[in-house]
Amino acid sequence: MLFLLVAAAHAHQVNADAVAIGLLHESTSLFPDQTSAFLSGAEKMITRCMGKPIKVLAPLASFYKKDVVSLAAQKGIRGTYSCHVGNEEPCGACIACKEFNF
Repeated sequence: MLFLLVAAAHAHQVNADAVAIGLLHESTSLFPDQTSAFLSGAEKMITRCMGKPIKVLAPLASFYKKDVVSLAAQKGIRGTYSCHVGNEEPCGACIACKEFNF
């Protein structure tokens, strides 16, 4: 929520009407702040805090991690990494690595 509020404050300063967050498909969510209900509530709170509507967009919400990696490859982005362990090679067992299996 803190990151969304900071983004919303910046959006307000530059007169933007939306912020975006990179959440994946809701079926992969492990925490409440990764759900559409959270995004809806966050948008309402941001609108109240900023005094004007600022949308919260989640353009990757229909994607699974493997879909995002595939899209990145199509766009020429290589060497993506999201393992929480931090070794040179992904561990295959942490939460981030397991998202590839959904």
